[in-house]
Amino acid sequence: MNALRRYLTAVLVGLAAVAATSAQERVDTVAEAFASMWSHYLTPLTSPGMASDSERLRNYTDGFRKGLRDSINETYVQGYYEGVQLAARLRTLHGLGLDVDARNLTTALARIFAGGKPMMAPLDAEAYITSLIDVEVRPQGPSAEEQQAFLDEVASRSGVERTPSGLLFEIVQPGTGESPGHYDTALVSYTGTFTDGREFDSTGADTPIELPLDGVVDGMAEGLKKMRKGGTYRLFIPPALAYGSEGVGDVIPPGAVIIFEVTLVDVIHKK
Repeated sequence: MNALRRYLTAVLVGLAAVAATSAQERVDTVAEAFASMWSHYLTPLTSPGMASDSERLRNYTDGFRKGLRDSINETYVQGYYEGVQLAARLRTLHGLGLDVDARNLTTALARIFAGGKPMMAPLDAEAYITSLIDVEVRPQGPSAEEQQAFLDEVASRSGVERTPSGLLFEIVQPGTGESPGHYDTALVSYTGTFTDGREFDSTGADTPIELPLDGVVDGMAEGLKKMRKGGTYRLFIPPALAYGSEGVGDVIPPGAVIIFEVTLVDVIHKK
């Protein structure tokens, strides 16, 4: 009931925001919602002092804008890198039937970075974005029996370990560095597949991305904590530790086991 109330409230907030501003100028509520949801994860609002340093903020925003469209100094590269990461998420949303205008998103983020108030609270923005994704036609999920049979077969393989939570993992290449903690961020490259071998996501070997351990599915977080820098693991994540019976639109079917071959490139400690 609370989730439904939050969902309805978020939709009303979005509609009210449109109505309140329509007399002045047309507002791209999708871009505004995405900016509201993501601004507090990005460097201008997580790095003390940047918001008050106009030159650093300008360099970051220029780099972020370039990263979304498609090095210079540190803050420009930070903006470019985070823009590239966010662009990958926008492509995922496009696959779910929702297009976010990169120019309007950058404008909204720049306003928030400069001290402006987000149009929506992060949870309301997330619920609003979710409400716009067309997930009515869901792919047929695999049967629970088939998925469990796969996990049982994997568990019987030599070198595969099972944790108390049900996560299965295999060490492809052991690492020698430090392991990430719950509040750290892991710089990783990975390939995600289903039990039939179909690939649903990949960073590419040369384009690692940052994953905050407290922001990924439980199975991925647990697996990353077991790894050491430089290591490569194969994680077999049951639905209960992944996306459960809901799945993710037309990307992850309901009840699917997901498999990641992941390399821990570096560990980034929260400042």
